[in-house]
Amino acid sequence: MNEKNISVFEQFVEDIKKAYDAVGIAVSVFDKEKVLYRNNFGVRDAQTGLPIDDDTIFGCASISKSFTAMSIMQMAEKGIIDIEDPICKYLPEYTDPQKDPVCIKHLLSHAGGFFPMPRILVQQVAEELGIWNGGKSELTHDE
Repeated sequence: MNEKNISVFEQFVEDIKKAYDAVGIAVSVFDKEKVLYRNNFGVRDAQTGLPIDDDTIFGCASISKSFTAMSIMQMAEKGIIDIEDPICKYLPEYTDPQKDPVCIKHLLSHAGGFFPMPRILVQQVAEELGIWNGGKSELTHDE
């Protein structure tokens, strides 16, 4: 990326930040071999003004589900797995208490029939990484 492209791209990111009223955004652009661009924009806490840095934790919400589903479908195309199989075929420690087995295809559509499970808390992850500071500076959001 040349200087002009970087400038145009960074203005684009700032425009998105403003349009969505985001206090901060972290951006990475990469190809198969390396990181082409990486930068942090804005702050991780609007009240303190602390900037986003490489240790800032962002909640990904359900975004990772799309990548997981894509990976599963690629494995199915290659014949590595079958989406019609019950998940216990691949996760033998999972015992299915339901009459009809939970299959891989159910997980792809978020229709596995599981009861709500507690979310992994950002605080817990930050504590495990040794960067927890009482929610004062290390997180993008902490209720």
